[in-house]
Amino acid sequence: MRKAGANHGYWDLALLFVLLTVPRLVTARTIFFPHYGDGDGLSMAIVVNNLSSERATGVLRAFAPEGSPQLLPFLSGSAEEVPLDLPPRGSKTLVTAGTSDPLKTGYLVLEMDTTEVWGVAIFRFANGMEASVAPSELGSKFSLPVECSVVLDTGLAVARLHETANISLTLFDSNGFEVGRRTLPLQLIERQTAKFVSELFEIDKPFKGVLVLESQQPFAAVGLRLGTGLLSTIPVLDLTDRPAPAANPSLILRRDSVYVERSRSCDDVTVNGAVWNKDLNDVCAVNLAVSALDDRGYFLGGSTTSLLGTNRKVGPSSTSYSCLQPGQTGYFSVVFPAGGEVAEVSVFPVGWIQPTSDPKSRLSVTSFSLTRPPWFVTRGTTVKGTVANEGTEGAKWIWIDVIFLDSGGRVLGVQSVIPYDKELDPNQSSRFEVTSTVALDQVDRVDFRLRWSDLSD
Repeated sequence: MRKAGANHGYWDLALLFVLLTVPRLVTARTIFFPHYGDGDGLSMAIVVNNLSSERATGVLRAFAPEGSPQLLPFLSGSAEEVPLDLPPRGSKTLVTAGTSDPLKTGYLVLEMDTTEVWGVAIFRFANGMEASVAPSELGSKFSLPVECSVVLDTGLAVARLHETANISLTLFDSNGFEVGRRTLPLQLIERQTAKFVSELFEIDKPFKGVLVLESQQPFAAVGLRLGTGLLSTIPVLDLTDRPAPAANPSLILRRDSVYVERSRSCDDVTVNGAVWNKDLNDVCAVNLAVSALDDRGYFLGGSTTSLLGTNRKVGPSSTSYSCLQPGQTGYFSVVFPAGGEVAEVSVFPVGWIQPTSDPKSRLSVTSFSLTRPPWFVTRGTTVKGTVANEGTEGAKWIWIDVIFLDSGGRVLGVQSVIPYDKELDPNQSSRFEVTSTVALDQVDRVDFRLRWSDLSD
C-alpha cells in the first residue's frame, strides 16, 4: 500500500493516526461516582451523555457504603437501578428528590455498552449551592491536592470493588516532605468511605500539600473542597502504572481480504478487510486508520474504526471484543465519504500489548444457514442461526457480527445483529436472523465474531 502523496492528505492521515493512538477502551464501559448524597437538604442530578453516533444502552446502579444495592428516590420513582437507552449524541438527566430521611450516602456505578459515554453528578443543596463531580475510572494509585485551614477542609471519597482492599495514604507538605502515613480506616463490610483529611491526619493549620492514595486492588476516588460559602470538587490525578500503547505490534493487514464498494447514491465508500496478529503476545484495543487514495496516491478521505476481534477479559470487570491472541484474525468495516475515484486504500492498525483471559461466559454460534431473502428483496443473503452460552456465567449486551467472504477471502460485508434473547444464562441458547445486501451467489462462506460482557461485569 502506498502512502498518501506529499501535501495531499498528510495532515489528515497524521490526525487519524494521532486520534487512533490515544488510549481508550473499546468495549462496554464502567465508570464510578465515588460519592453521592440524598436527604437533609441535599439532592443529586446525574447527567449521562452518549458521545457516539450509535444508540447506547446501560444502567445506573446505586450502592450503599457497604456495597449493597440502595433504593434512591428519583423523581421518576424510587429505584436501586435505572435502565438507560440513549439515542446517538443523546443525553439523560436523572434527578433525586432529596427526600431521604435519614440522609443516604454511597456510590454510583454507570455501566454502558459503548466506550463513548461520559457523565457528571451534580450535588444540589437547599441553599442554592452546587458542586459538579466528574466520574472516575478504576485505578491503583491517585494523588489529590490538599488544603486545610480554620475555614476550609479537603475531603476525599473512595469506592472499591473489594471490601478487603487496603488503601494506604501518604501526605506530603508543599515542600515535598512526608508528614504522615496511614491506612484508610475501613470497616470490613465497607466498600465506600468519605473522610476529611483533618480527620485522618494531625496537621497544623493552615496546611497545603498532596495526598497520595495507593492500593493493590482497583478503586475509584474523588476530592472535595468544603468551607464557609465554598463547595467545589477536585479531580484526582491518576498515577496508575498502565501498559504503554504498542504503536506497532505485529498486526498484519491481509491484503487479499480488502474489498472496496462505492455507494450508488452518494460519495461514501465502504472498506472491509481482515487483520492478522503475527505477534507472540495478546494485542487489545486494536483500532485502524483507513484512508482512500487515488491513482496518484493522493488522500481522498478516511476514518478510524475498531477491529472485530476476539472477546477477552482485559481486567477484573472489563471485556474487550477487539483483542487478538497470537495467530488470530479480526475483521473491520468502515464507511466514509471519499471524493474521487478510489484506486487503493491504506490501512494502519495499532493496539496495546496486554495479557488477556477467558470470560466466564463463553458464546459461540452453534448452527446457521444461508438463504435468499424474501422475494421482494432483489439482492442479498439471509443468515439464520443459533448462539449458545457454553460458559459458567451469564452473558449480557450480546452482539453477533456476521462476516461475508468470497472464495478468495475478500470481506464482502459485515452485518451486526442482536439475538432474540439479549441475555443468555449458562447452557442457554437463542436464535438470530439478519439479512445483508451482499448477494448470495457471491458468498463462499461466513465467519462470526461475538461481542458480550459477563453478567457480573
